[in-house]
Amino acid sequence: MKFQSIVSHLYCARLLANIPLLRCFQCLFFFMILVSISCNEKVKENPENDTHDESQGKEDSAKNYQELSDMETIKENVFWEGKENDEALYFVGWRSNNRAAFITSQESYECGGVNSDLLVQNLVNDNVISKKEVGDACESTDWTNNEEYIVKILDRYSIEIDHNANIVLGDGSQLRDIVTNHEEEIYTIDIERSKEGDRYTAKATAPNGKRKTIGKGSEDFMRYDYVGYVQSPDRSRIAIVLRAYSNFDNLSEPIIIGCSLDEDTF
Repeated sequence: MKFQSIVSHLYCARLLANIPLLRCFQCLFFFMILVSISCNEKVKENPENDTHDESQGKEDSAKNYQELSDMETIKENVFWEGKENDEALYFVGWRSNNRAAFITSQESYECGGVNSDLLVQNLVNDNVISKKEVGDACESTDWTNNEEYIVKILDRYSIEIDHNANIVLGDGSQLRDIVTNHEEEIYTIDIERSKEGDRYTAKATAPNGKRKTIGKGSEDFMRYDYVGYVQSPDRSRIAIVLRAYSNFDNLSEPIIIGCSLDEDTF
């Protein structure tokens, strides 16, 4: 009996399978399965695209923020900012490894505020290529509000504002420092001052022991202090910064000295 019942059920199932309407339902069922699989594959792909679009959006936003914050970036590249007065020195950027730009602010003798200049210096021969006023105390203009003019000068000399400046500052009293080049070779910088402090000789020592004089200062100033240095992006040159104090109200100005980090130049 059981066998006959099983045979009977199989016969009915086969009979129903031959009915066209049921075959249509079977086809529709398999079609829905295929559509579902295809949709799942697209869902798997879309998160990657969304992530890419989101990352691109963040990169664009970061780029725009960087372009809008150029003046604030320069303000962060500080060598000194006055406490008793408004004197300051900021690093701006490099052109390759042979030119660098700085903004210096000094007290105005006429109006009592500060005048600011944008300096562009050749760090191979230490000649100042350009010195343009970008802030005038008498006209109450601050250099941070003169971005268009500053960028125009920088473009003329192919200098890019450095958003990741490698600035190393001394402790205020040291006269020796070390720097490592792109080959991880260590160079030594020494500032030798006269007993009175009104003369200096700057010397650099290469890893092979060779030494050379890279700068000298006379009695034009009352005192020379070592401040620090900024290194070029390719780490092949540094700009050494001294602060030279005058005899008048202890005012100061920067002395910038270029130094190659290549033994062949010693």
